[in-house]
Amino acid sequence: MRVVAPSSRGGGRGGSGIVVYSAPVTPKAKEFETYILTNHHVISPLIDVQEKWHPTVGRDIKVERRSEGTVEFFGYENLSRITDAMAKRADLMAWDDQKDLALMKLRATQKFEFVAPI
Repeated sequence: MRVVAPSSRGGGRGGSGIVVYSAPVTPKAKEFETYILTNHHVISPLIDVQEKWHPTVGRDIKVERRSEGTVEFFGYENLSRITDAMAKRADLMAWDDQKDLALMKLRATQKFEFVAPI
């Protein structure tokens, strides 16, 4: 799997990720929610923090805006040759730059079979 974070300057960053959760939204639901763990340095282009004036508090405050990323999944033959690929949009849910970790939620409703046990 590859996590892609497009950059506003064109191009972007890519890195590995791992499915850490894929389960039904509710016990009887046919729709699943899936989370991907990756590194902060991979998704950092998705985060834009700016100082903006806030009239209620009477000072500049930091405002964070998060962009959408992409998670690419690959199928392999003999563990070496890529046979198929699929890309899913994903939202950045949480991140920690000090620990270099980030959690993304796929905008997909199907089940993903290969989930890493934590």
